[in-house]
Amino acid sequence: MLIPPLFIGDNVILENAVVGPYVSISEGTRIINSRITNSIIQKHSQVRNGILDNSLLGNFVNFEGKSEELDLGDYSTI
Repeated sequence: MLIPPLFIGDNVILENAVVGPYVSISEGTRIINSRITNSIIQKHSQVRNGILDNSLLGNFVNFEGKSEELDLGDYSTI
């Protein structure tokens, strides 16, 4: 489900996800079994089984789990 306003980059994969409002997802990112609101996720990252709100994830981040607010830099894994 997509809830505008939002930006989805090229080659983004969304599987069983609720995305928006106020979300930006950059190219090559995968969102699986997750809900993302009011957040920015940079290039080639992956969110699995997550609930993110007011969050910022850098490039090449792998996140699995639940959180309300999260800030992760490039190449982080949680």
